[in-house]
Amino acid sequence: MFSHNVSQNRDLMPTARGPACDCGCPALPPLCYGYLRTDLVSEDAVATYDEVLARVAVVCGYQLGAVFHEPSPQAAPLSQALAELATECRRSGAHLVLTFRGHLSDMAVNRGCLLDYLRSRGDAEVIELPV
Repeated sequence: MFSHNVSQNRDLMPTARGPACDCGCPALPPLCYGYLRTDLVSEDAVATYDEVLARVAVVCGYQLGAVFHEPSPQAAPLSQALAELATECRRSGAHLVLTFRGHLSDMAVNRGCLLDYLRSRGDAEVIELPV
């Protein structure tokens, strides 16, 4: 189905990174979000893909806040899920979006414009994982 180099039995919850302040509270990992085109994966595999995004986030030192699911590319210049994703990245201060290679392609707006949009409106960079 897809390949990844994340251990299958790794806990999805991040571990504390040490004191965040003088009171000894554990530091929380930075937040990131995921993006998944559900027209590119089988309905039965959506949860598995979401789990892979969560595991990759943890391995990279992040906490996955949510995965924005896009049912299929819309004819509109910008899909609702991508607009909501950019808004949420800006609101939460998350600077990373994880997705799978090809999930930002074949849409009304080309991939480069979508990456620029997420960078400028969401203040987020995108990592595209191999499928």
